[in-house]
Amino acid sequence: MIKLLRILILLTLPWITTSCYDCGPMGEPFVEISLPQKDQLIRISALGAKSDSIFNRDTMSLYFSYSRFPISLLQDSTTFLFHFPDHVDTLTLYYQRVFDTSKKCGYYNDIKAPERGPYYRSTFPKVHVEYHSYLGSREPGHYALRGIYIQIQNQ
Repeated sequence: MIKLLRILILLTLPWITTSCYDCGPMGEPFVEISLPQKDQLIRISALGAKSDSIFNRDTMSLYFSYSRFPISLLQDSTTFLFHFPDHVDTLTLYYQRVFDTSKKCGYYNDIKAPERGPYYRSTFPKVHVEYHSYLGSREPGHYALRGIYIQIQNQ
């Protein structure tokens, strides 16, 4: 009986391991922006956005350093406008959309850094951009960065 159980386990093990396929992102691509002047910020908007409701001050995190915003999936860039009392700063983020199809999962897209050209253009004096795939382990206890992280510094 034990030999039969071992054979059964050995025969089903390849099937089990191939059925654990990561089908990609489980949500829309986003950007997380850290802005030091958040208390002076009046509002954020994006060029071409149908609604600015996602950029309302109420949706910005006042307790965490990063606020999460959507990016355009229609083109390879998104331009954000940061409205302050006496001026407006811009940040155009460039990225490459990766479209993939899989027999197991169907269609999905991912975002990565552009192969050529700048990562961003901005009126802010200093910007740091990090690109992380939306794919990654979802195992309990294993944290993987996903999305695009932008840190804006004024000096």
